[in-house]
Amino acid sequence: PVTPIEGLRFYKEKITRDVLPTALQRIKTLQKRLSIFKIDCEGCEHALFTKDILLFFARHKTQVLIEVHYNNPVKMTNLWHHFTRYGCYTFHKEKNLYCSGCMEFALKCTLNDL
Repeated sequence: PVTPIEGLRFYKEKITRDVLPTALQRIKTLQKRLSIFKIDCEGCEHALFTKDILLFFARHKTQVLIEVHYNNPVKMTNLWHHFTRYGCYTFHKEKNLYCSGCMEFALKCTLNDL
């Protein structure tokens, strides 16, 4: 990890649906808090965010920053229903100027409304 500021860590690693639960379990075991999770996985967002992962984010009140590929309206709608079902709500969005079929979203996940 690259650590420019004390307590802040950046990881530039390939995250897959199989690897992410293991990484989140390690955070839980170390009793660390995950404040912000930023990911650009080039279309994997529809498969990556399982119920358990979203509930982990909600318990940690994590902000999720994500680039979403919206070339399939049905998959996009299902993804958003999935996010909101498990306590993640959009607080900011903007068009990605470098990807015509992408939007950047900032979500706040919390258990308050579950």
